[in-house]
Amino acid sequence: MNRLMIKNLREGFQKLGIELAKSGTFYEFEFEHIPMLLSIDADDHSFAFVSLVVDSSDGCLNEGVLNTALDVVEGFHKDFCGDWNEGTPYFASPSYSLKDVKAVSPDWLKEQLKAFYDAFLFLEANIYHGFRSAKSKKIDVNRKNDGYYRLFLVRDEEALQVHFSRKNGCILYLIYLLDRKKNGDKVDTLNLIQYKELFGKLYNIVYGINGEQFFIDMMKNYNANNEVQQKGLYTVLKSIRDDIGGTCERMQEPAEPFLLRDIASHLAVLPDHIKLPDEIMTMI
Repeated sequence: MNRLMIKNLREGFQKLGIELAKSGTFYEFEFEHIPMLLSIDADDHSFAFVSLVVDSSDGCLNEGVLNTALDVVEGFHKDFCGDWNEGTPYFASPSYSLKDVKAVSPDWLKEQLKAFYDAFLFLEANIYHGFRSAKSKKIDVNRKNDGYYRLFLVRDEEALQVHFSRKNGCILYLIYLLDRKKNGDKVDTLNLIQYKELFGKLYNIVYGINGEQFFIDMMKNYNANNEVQQKGLYTVLKSIRDDIGGTCERMQEPAEPFLLRDIASHLAVLPDHIKLPDEIMTMI
């Protein structure tokens, strides 16, 4: 093995306060409390980061789930990959060449580690985390936007409620969850206009009010002065990003799988990780 390359890598890691420990053909280390492996190709003068994807306590991980999650990840982090290797699921970074590199910059190394860390959390968020809805007997007078049905971000036994700042945001996000749950990986553009009736019905069971007029007002293209106005919809979408993003931040999870990039996008969270009551599921 190229001793100079190993020396350069060790020094780069040490400047970040990270120690490498030899383990078979790999080097073990931790970054942000996540166990990782350093894979070195001495012949090619390159290296890559590898992390094993650990099964959760409920045994939800299998090869099919991993491959589906990897497909989602590749849509956002194209340079990363993974596989189910003889029963051992793993996730890997691209190979980084050190040809003609005399010293490994700790700033550059940290940048690559952070990119791998973010992509790995994104993968695990798709595998182990999701949304569930639960019904309440009454609406909280102090949080009237919570409604009769509450949405929770779930990780293993931990659950955090999403407190929507706008009722329209809650209902619109439910529609995107229903679309993802029903259509899976079909990526046809979501045409919101066709969901006016569904929006009204969902509004009714969540808040006890028919919401079709709220939908019409939200989707108006023009105001009374015949000026283009989609501010209502854009404001609702922004509120969803803030509400979901804030909940993910509280759980210390990457928000990307659960966010809408724009009105035509789909959620990246796996359909199997969306749990909605039958009363809601039968509406679409």
